[in-house]
Amino acid sequence: MTDENWLSVTFSAPPIAAEALSGALFEAGAQSVWEGEPDPEGRAVLSAAFGATEAIRLMADLPRALQDAAEAFGLSPQSFGLSMTLIPVVDWEEEWKKDLAPIRVDDALILAPTWWEGDLGELKGNADPPPRILRIDPGAAFGSGRHPTTFLCLKLLAKLQAEGHSFARILDIGAGSGVLALAAALLFPDSRAVGVDSDAATVEVAEGNKKENGLGDRAEFSARPLTDLNGDFDLALANITLNPLLELAPRVAAIFKKPGRLIVSGLIESQVQEISAKYQSLGFHPLEFFVQGEWAALLLARVSDGPLGADVPLPAPQVVPEPSLETKPGRADGPQS
Repeated sequence: MTDENWLSVTFSAPPIAAEALSGALFEAGAQSVWEGEPDPEGRAVLSAAFGATEAIRLMADLPRALQDAAEAFGLSPQSFGLSMTLIPVVDWEEEWKKDLAPIRVDDALILAPTWWEGDLGELKGNADPPPRILRIDPGAAFGSGRHPTTFLCLKLLAKLQAEGHSFARILDIGAGSGVLALAAALLFPDSRAVGVDSDAATVEVAEGNKKENGLGDRAEFSARPLTDLNGDFDLALANITLNPLLELAPRVAAIFKKPGRLIVSGLIESQVQEISAKYQSLGFHPLEFFVQGEWAALLLARVSDGPLGADVPLPAPQVVPEPSLETKPGRADGPQS
């Protein structure tokens, strides 16, 4: 092995464990981590680049990380796959971008990577008015728009916009790249969006995306905790995971304005009932339930300052197809390495 080589590590994992494994790969020293298309068994495929000299250490560390992930999610280690390949050096900070293409959320919104050079062709269709274009570079932050949880949140935002809702103050909890806060600011032009994330590095990414889209003072991002925020948000989004959604629920309710709307995701379908019950105890009424594969998102309305009088059953889940992708030539195929 020489400095002219890199070690490519690929995990195949049940989708529920993909985000945790991505974090484990970064903690193990990966230069870059990206998600490819699912394998024939429907598993998420994560690839990571390491220095070639790391091979011996990783041969011991990564199987342990796989075992830990299996135990954490109650899965069999046999449901995961792991391979390592030595390959010629490439610029991994740019290589992952080649797999990202623009996606169409609906007639009102298209997400496009900042480096895409095409005209978005078929994705624009004949919508009148034409769709808004949100340019996103996720960098090291979560939020390219392609993960089902993010896409489901975007679909619910677009549905609210199509139904004629308007919002004044929008909160994005765990903002990552800023994709949800910025999409909301584009879809609701009279609003002001606030995004918070505990990771200061992702705040920088979100601020960069805000500038890329010319949103100026219509959006702001910070690492402030929710306890530092004052109330009267009338739309909030939280694409995080089950436990933080449960823990943060009282604080979310405290800064929420009636009759606002709340979109929660980062969930698998079997977890939605627990989330619905928790938020109903704080005066939220479930309105819409979107699913894609095993992932889910829930739209709720704040209708009371306290528990609802009786349990409200979940709406029937609506299956959301995977996003339409722009794959025609007309881009630089991502920056070249």
